[in-house]
Amino acid sequence: IIAKKRAAAFFITCLISSFSLLAAIRATQLAFTAQPTNTVVGAGITNVVVQLKDKNGTNVTQSGVTILLALNKSGLSGATNVTTDANGKAAFTNLTILLANNSEILTATSTGLKSATSSSFNVSKGGTTTALAAATNFLVYGQSITFTATVGMTAPASGTPTGTVTFKDGTATLGTAALTNGIAIFSTNRISAATTNRTITAVYASDANFLTSTSSNLLQSVGKLSLTVASIVANNKIYDGSTNATLSFSNATLATILSGDAVTLNSASAKGAFADKAAGTGKTVFISGLALAGASAANYSVAEANTNVIIT
Repeated sequence: IIAKKRAAAFFITCLISSFSLLAAIRATQLAFTAQPTNTVVGAGITNVVVQLKDKNGTNVTQSGVTILLALNKSGLSGATNVTTDANGKAAFTNLTILLANNSEILTATSTGLKSATSSSFNVSKGGTTTALAAATNFLVYGQSITFTATVGMTAPASGTPTGTVTFKDGTATLGTAALTNGIAIFSTNRISAATTNRTITAVYASDANFLTSTSSNLLQSVGKLSLTVASIVANNKIYDGSTNATLSFSNATLATILSGDAVTLNSASAKGAFADKAAGTGKTVFISGLALAGASAANYSVAEANTNVIIT
């Protein structure tokens, strides 16, 4: 009887010890064993690991426990539910944060376990590139042209930039267009012809998640718009042995000036000359030395003119 009592007591002691041991190694909490690091918008995060721990902080090797990751701010994407492996680890290898922010924190949770928070990290704006193309490489002032700017990301960033692109002729702003799926299209008929080759650029303005960028220079050839002059009058004259002609510009007009441009005819150096000095009717007078003035004059040229008069 005494032997049986001793055996029973020993069994109970062993059983209590087993329960105590099981209780000691049971998972009660989570811990980050590989922390997130600073990254950029849209870049993959592949280095976050969460470990099962017991109440003493010792690793617990238990598979099949589902762990959920959440971000303290918006923008977390990817596989945020992962089950632990045989070592009690959940490795998150397919995470992406789509919004730029500082002081980001991940929180790991699992049913019945104490949650864990990661160290703070930053998600920076992604770099961009802007490419510029033109519908033609030559035009005449006043002719419409379409420019297309394409804004892309610089690896490892990913996503779609939004916002606007400003198109410039040198330092002068031509206009602005909104991005749609990374593309901005802008048309104008006001490319200056003051110099033959114009330097056109496209500047992406940036948004909350992507940095600004400027295209390389696009050289655009532009020709001056030729203006014709109407209603110049050459006076009839009596034969004097010369080809000189007297001109009147009081009713002279310039054709095809673009709306809003300031251009006037400058006749200060204009001269008229008959084709020859002989008397006759319907004789042609050739007019030279015409010029243009005004704020927009550099975009235009003026064609030489002629008219018909009589030498008697």
